[in-house]
Amino acid sequence: MRIAAVGDNCLDVYAVLGKAYPGGNPVNVAVYMRRLGMDASYTGVIGTDQYGSIMKKTLAAKGVDISHLHTRHGKTAVTQVDLVNGERVFGDYDEGVMADFRLTDSDIEFLCHHDILHTGIWGKIEKNLPELHRRGVKISFDFADKLAHEIVQQALPNVDYAFFSYSNDDAVIRDYLKNAQAKGPKVTIATLGENGSIAYDGKSFTTFGIVPVKVVDTMGAGDSFIAGFIRGLLLENNLQQCLELGAINASETLKYMGAWEVEANTKKGIDVAAIGDNCMDVYPKLGRQYATGNAIDFAIDIKQLGFDTAIISVTGNDANGKLMQDTLEKEGIDSTHLRLGNGPTAITYMDLYGKDPVHGDYIEGVLETITFSAEDIEFASGHSLVHTAFWGKADSHLEQLRAHGALLSFDYATKKDDPLLAKTLPFVDYAFFSFRSSEQAAKEFLKQVCEAGPQVGVATFGCEGSLAYDGEQFYRFSIFPAMVENTVGAGDAFIAGFMAGILSGDPIQKCLESGARIAAKVVEVFEPWVNSK
Repeated sequence: MRIAAVGDNCLDVYAVLGKAYPGGNPVNVAVYMRRLGMDASYTGVIGTDQYGSIMKKTLAAKGVDISHLHTRHGKTAVTQVDLVNGERVFGDYDEGVMADFRLTDSDIEFLCHHDILHTGIWGKIEKNLPELHRRGVKISFDFADKLAHEIVQQALPNVDYAFFSYSNDDAVIRDYLKNAQAKGPKVTIATLGENGSIAYDGKSFTTFGIVPVKVVDTMGAGDSFIAGFIRGLLLENNLQQCLELGAINASETLKYMGAWEVEANTKKGIDVAAIGDNCMDVYPKLGRQYATGNAIDFAIDIKQLGFDTAIISVTGNDANGKLMQDTLEKEGIDSTHLRLGNGPTAITYMDLYGKDPVHGDYIEGVLETITFSAEDIEFASGHSLVHTAFWGKADSHLEQLRAHGALLSFDYATKKDDPLLAKTLPFVDYAFFSFRSSEQAAKEFLKQVCEAGPQVGVATFGCEGSLAYDGEQFYRFSIFPAMVENTVGAGDAFIAGFMAGILSGDPIQKCLESGARIAAKVVEVFEPWVNSK
């Protein structure tokens, strides 16, 4: 038996403690259903910031299906919470990307393959309930204490099990439950805090008390009651037993801090995986070389911006491969998934024309046969962001990475006419291109890119700056002046700076600025990244 939880989520952030607790009615219900041994999925949206990463990772760790947990540019919903004399005091609430949450056709099709769907008054799917109900989906809805809210009347005709919060068993709530049940639900239920619960099925009332425990925190008790009740329904228990199961489950939640029995998360929630190519750039005339490749440059740059980063690739079992390993170790990159192949490391022979690089012969080496294992992809999908590129040979895995909820960025370089675009764009969130044509041509192209799938398309113009499009408007930024030593790696540095901004929840204009700032630092050194040590 399988339950779908749909709608709002948020992080309760205790700034004074430096901790954040995941929550939101549907999220909590999904986690509690897993605690009760049931299969559960969560459909909703998170932002690209650290709180979105915390939400995704914690849900995955709890065994909740997050294949329809969408990631959108912006901030995850957050409630600021303070503790005053041990009591929780709620402060500012920022709805973030939840403000624009809407179910997609794919979401609706997915939800129709569950035994019951649970949502709440802040879930933003009340307009979808008629279609879902018509297609045979049983609906559970938590109206909280909003007995007079307009959504109550809108939703009730398409709800099977309606939950409300009230204070005690009196004539007011009994009349209310009767009237509400007459408008559509099979059963209406009110939780009464320390006074237990009451339900009405159209014929009679059923009540149950509480299961006494030492209360640590009441956060999530109502949601855990709902989960216990729903489990009773799915097991075909009678109404009295369902109320009892709700009370038992709520009593477990009352025993610990936060809605979930989980170690509190801190803000260190974001990590990045770069998957794809690597090589050595060798300058025979200068007697110099360095480790590079889009995945390598990006990984080092974004690591230096404060994000834990892993590389997934293969290098040779030669001296160049050893240098590749040593470089990544020195820069603090997780290289547990950098495999050693039996053969030479990829090499590009380079020269300089003034300060501009000239690419000569390229020897692909062990990259010629690079493949990624199921374990590689599972490892990558556990990260907040996965970055790859045109030469990364990871394009066949993008759909799988997306299904695991990973945020994807892809560097297409100058290959805007390649057939690979049609194959990959539907699974990419942030698409980057290097442009040599006019800004107007880039604008038209980025519009087409975003129509194909990405949330944001970005074009870089070298010393002419950059342009981004988010499906609604364009953003433009120039460059930061720099004393150019070598332009190799400037594009990768720009992408790292831009994506660091995305992961921090910055607006797109600021992300362009961040990308330009990091690129300006990189062009002032010979290597394609700044040595951190």
